[in-house]
Amino acid sequence: MHLVPYALDRGLSETFSVSLIGLIGVGSVVGRFVMGGIADRIGRRLGLGLTFVGMGAMLLLWLAANGPVLLIAFALLFGTFYGGYVALIPALTADYFSGRNVSGIIGFLYTGAGIGALAGLAFDLSGSYALPIAAGAAANLIAIACIAPIAEPVHFRAGMR
Repeated sequence: MHLVPYALDRGLSETFSVSLIGLIGVGSVVGRFVMGGIADRIGRRLGLGLTFVGMGAMLLLWLAANGPVLLIAFALLFGTFYGGYVALIPALTADYFSGRNVSGIIGFLYTGAGIGALAGLAFDLSGSYALPIAAGAAANLIAIACIAPIAEPVHFRAGMR
């Protein structure tokens, strides 16, 4: 939601700035299929780790993006990795926590994305998106550290892909 004002603040046109949201959507659709397929081969936990690496790296790219080319690359690639996250979270959650609580757990996990709304407050206080973007990249690093020590679900390790 903050990409449009970010691009506008860099002097880019309103049409271009708004189109970046559409590019995130295109990337997201691609990511749901591509990252899902990759994760089916390498493991869902590792696939999810790759989405966190990708989203974190793209947030760092966003920090460096001052012109249209890098913003287009950010939008498409961030969308791709975020689409992979959206596809993998329900499947991996079901792998680890199958049962009555899966829906609640998935809801809790997706609620974390709402924290990004605090970026607007950070911008209002500091006049810059640098802190919330860097915090988003750091959150992805923390997510990688959280899932790294966890074993793949039993059925994947047993070769039942």
